[in-house]
Amino acid sequence: MLPAEFAALRRADARSGRSVVMVAIIAVLCAVFPVTLYVLTGDIAADHLLGRTEKVQARVESVTVEGRCNRSSVDRYRVELSWSTDGAPDRGSYSTCGNDPVVGETVDAWVAASGHMTADSPTGARLGMAGLGLFLGGGAAAVGSAFVVQARRRRRRLLAAAAGELAPAELVALTRIRNANFRVRPAAGPPGSTSVGSSATTVLYSRAGVPTRRPAPRAMEGPWQLRMAPATDARGLVALLTRGPERCWVDIAVRR
Repeated sequence: MLPAEFAALRRADARSGRSVVMVAIIAVLCAVFPVTLYVLTGDIAADHLLGRTEKVQARVESVTVEGRCNRSSVDRYRVELSWSTDGAPDRGSYSTCGNDPVVGETVDAWVAASGHMTADSPTGARLGMAGLGLFLGGGAAAVGSAFVVQARRRRRRLLAAAAGELAPAELVALTRIRNANFRVRPAAGPPGSTSVGSSATTVLYSRAGVPTRRPAPRAMEGPWQLRMAPATDARGLVALLTRGPERCWVDIAVRR
């Protein structure tokens, strides 16, 4: 491995701590997203979540269809209610998708100081927002952490394997699978040290001895000289691809 490549890997490893922080920030943003969206789109959402709405028992005076819910086949209903507050009559309405009550039925509703109403209890809204937030935040943390850990493992596997002697070169061809992943196939003749159809992920690319950003995936396709590094990890193999002034270290998945 060239000194510049070794230094680039060390710098990337040192920056991995920032990647963990970014994953944490994204996870928090995903966790609070449902609440933020609910508050921004609901007329009484903030008051309702904070418990600043008043529960009333109201009589359903009328139920009318006012359209569709989010371009679906479910009808949106406008429900008109009447109730008494300290002996004084009061009226209001709310919209609901499906679950329309029957005229004359007595239902629970929550009224804000602004006069807006909802038929959803604050406890149900809080539980729904908390559950969705945990799901999104936990999912973002799990996926982001997996990417960070996997990238670190590839770098450390490369650092361990590149110190050994590389195998003789064989001609291979790369075809793109997606993004930084490629299919490695022998260009001609019987397979050598690389199994046919191995999946490889680029770890470090350099041109003229200087580590730089990997070119577009399509530019990576075509013939390369491949030299396998000694196996140091049962979860993956390391190889060096060369083509003219280009050098690309790749991590090759191990077939089990």
